[in-house]
Amino acid sequence: MCPICQADVPASPRYPDALCAACAGAATDLEGRPVQFYNVDMTGGVMVHFPDDGTCREFGTFDCLVRGVRCRVEEHRFGGVVLRPV
Repeated sequence: MCPICQADVPASPRYPDALCAACAGAATDLEGRPVQFYNVDMTGGVMVHFPDDGTCREFGTFDCLVRGVRCRVEEHRFGGVVLRPV
């Protein structure tokens, strides 16, 4: 279950508090700018894309806000990214 909106999400023993896709899509940086997240490449890392100006930056982890809740974006163990409440 998504810890923010209570939507059903696939169970994950490693990430039991992972956000649903809808909440992840509502993420902003700490100043309120919309953000999107990707893997840097096959070797890992988190790429943060700011759609308002088209810029991208690479992070190991990244803190964001999702519907007023502070969350952290991390690389998923087998690729992709996972958002979880801090």
